[in-house]
Amino acid sequence: MDEVDGMSGNDDRGGNAALIQMIKDTKTPIICVCNDRQNTKVRSLANHCYDKKFQRPTKQQIAKRVLEIGRAGNFITDRKYVYGIKFH
Repeated sequence: MDEVDGMSGNDDRGGNAALIQMIKDTKTPIICVCNDRQNTKVRSLANHCYDKKFQRPTKQQIAKRVLEIGRAGNFITDRKYVYGIKFH
């Protein structure tokens, strides 16, 4: 479930509690994604989750992967095109 830190307001009322109950009841893994782990809305949910943090990939890692994909699709073969891309 993406953006669990964004569950709020009238449309999502009770969503956090329902998600926690589903995590407790199921044997199937549920992947929850959030951008702000420190958000107060995520704290109660985090008590029922395994917390895995990811680091942002470097520009070089992104460029390398773009080059691999481009070469696999036969539409990028030269590194200079990929390494000239501006990644933000």
